[in-house]
Amino acid sequence: MMAPGGTDEVVGELDVIAVGFLGSEFAEPTYAGWPIERRLDAYLRRIRRLTSVDHHNGSVYEALLDRVMAHIGRARRAGHRAAGS
Repeated sequence: MMAPGGTDEVVGELDVIAVGFLGSEFAEPTYAGWPIERRLDAYLRRIRRLTSVDHHNGSVYEALLDRVMAHIGRARRAGHRAAGS
């Protein structure tokens, strides 16, 4: 069965990146003044060393941002501040 927006494998990979972002320094209060897109970009470039997944690659970036938003509640329950704080 395919997940909305792509295959289960792709969604799973995006979930791994999203959860990593939510557990990173970029989801902490230090960066709270930055828009979530800027924090996600910084995480992708500095931590994951990914430069091809950004807001210019709309569908992939939007799917990743959706996965981040889907995991914020779980991150908060796990004790992370989460990007929405």
